[in-house]
Amino acid sequence: MKTILIAFLLCGICFGDQDAPKHARVSIQYIEVPHAFLMELLGGEETSGSAVHAKTMALSKTGEAKILETSMVVCRSGQRALAEAILEEIYPTEYEPPGFEPPNGFRWIDPLTRSYTAFETKNTGMILEIQPTMGQNPKIIELRLLPEFIQRLRLDTWLEHKDEWGDASLRIPVFEKWSANTALTLQAGKFELASVITPTEQPPAPAPSRRILLFVRADVIETPVSP
Repeated sequence: MKTILIAFLLCGICFGDQDAPKHARVSIQYIEVPHAFLMELLGGEETSGSAVHAKTMALSKTGEAKILETSMVVCRSGQRALAEAILEEIYPTEYEPPGFEPPNGFRWIDPLTRSYTAFETKNTGMILEIQPTMGQNPKIIELRLLPEFIQRLRLDTWLEHKDEWGDASLRIPVFEKWSANTALTLQAGKFELASVITPTEQPPAPAPSRRILLFVRADVIETPVSP
């Protein structure tokens, strides 16, 4: 009787482990590579994301590729998670419009004496949103993926002006965003190439010699069981 009871309790613990919430650890990497290297990868017979990632990491060790950003977040299966490291950049977008001065009538206001009337806020930095789903097969993860990397690319001159202290030109920021909105079926513990991004250069045009590879990896984390 004691043996049967112990066996029943052990089976209950096993079933409890199966019903426990599953956690996924999702990480992404932005890696800059030469355009020629990417063309060689895409033109070859190797389609495994892990093999492509290994070749890219080997290239980074020689200085030919550069790891630009890495982000990671953990959440339960079926839930959404968000990780962000951002800087709020506030900048003006409009000036006070021209006005009237009765009785002299219409007069343009000097742009340099106008006051700012409208502003915008841009979040720059890294934003990672995920929603992993795990079924009966613990090695397969269905993943909704929405990463964004936003940076201020440059300042464009809105109005050139010099005062008694020097350059007082009005400038507005121009931002660059790398993003992907996709769904993938991943094998746990292995990298996959999720997207290829074309960065821009100055003057604003696609960079002919560089590309950004977006890699993603999902791992299953065992849920701790109370003794």
